[in-house]
Amino acid sequence: MAKEGLTDREINLLDVQAYIASIDDWKGKDVKYEQYIAGITNVNWKVTVDGDVYFVKIYGKGTEEFMNREVSQACSRIAAESGAGPRVAYATPKGEAFDWLHGYVTMDTVDFWDPVKLREGMKGLRKAHDYPGEVPVKETVFDQIRTLYNFMLDKKTMLPEDIDKINYYRKRIEDAVLKDGIKWKVCENDTLAYNFMWSDEKQDMQIVDWETGSMNDYGMDMGTFGSAMMFYEDQDRLMIEYYWGEFIPKEFARLKLYKMMADVKWGFWALAQNWKSTLRFDFGTYHNWKMHRLRTYWDDPRVEHWIKVLGTRDPVD
Repeated sequence: MAKEGLTDREINLLDVQAYIASIDDWKGKDVKYEQYIAGITNVNWKVTVDGDVYFVKIYGKGTEEFMNREVSQACSRIAAESGAGPRVAYATPKGEAFDWLHGYVTMDTVDFWDPVKLREGMKGLRKAHDYPGEVPVKETVFDQIRTLYNFMLDKKTMLPEDIDKINYYRKRIEDAVLKDGIKWKVCENDTLAYNFMWSDEKQDMQIVDWETGSMNDYGMDMGTFGSAMMFYEDQDRLMIEYYWGEFIPKEFARLKLYKMMADVKWGFWALAQNWKSTLRFDFGTYHNWKMHRLRTYWDDPRVEHWIKVLGTRDPVD
């Protein structure tokens, strides 16, 4: 059926109906569906099949141009098999269906100021990071920053006035990470609060939305998380203790330096989005916020010490 002249809602209904029809196990069964969250990238649905409930993600049109769905589906399966994420019931080129997380609620930033939720969030990440298996895309945050920076130069977007200092710290930190060795793990790469879901009854945290996942240094998941939660020193230390089971100075240094790189990456991302995106979102303010916080990070007199600590292969107290 042609979709010309249809409203977005009508198109979305056709898409979910086509997805449901593509699942052989659901044919001939009582299927009900309702749009759950509109989403920015995808359209999400709550689908009930003979009483079994699924979270169905219908991929947004054109997203295949910048998202590797084969890799994201592999990351989702690894997260599920590790116990860090919900089971992937069905996956097709058009979308995915996950077991519904009954009794779980989406986290907000302030929720992770609760030590129990922070501990379980770190345990969830550790489960996924430690699970055996790889996906076919390897990309560090330093690669991502270079790609974004080259895009900004090519499109002549605004550049921060202290771009030379930003690039200086990017290179210093990358050199230190390379000396220590990239800790390749299957990473979520977008560890914001709303990608974590909590069950009070089970005292369990699940991590969802692995569509930007790849092989990356585990430090980027940690750095993005600590930065996104607006954590102070005490929470950063707890992150390391809960993830590793003890406080490790080198891993604390890695976290602190990756928090800087997270703000560079997402600040540059905002400039690229500001150039090409049609979304009604103030990417300029988002960029300025990231850059302002980055400058507070590099004003910490311990930055050079952290670079030195991370750049040595020997244990450091």
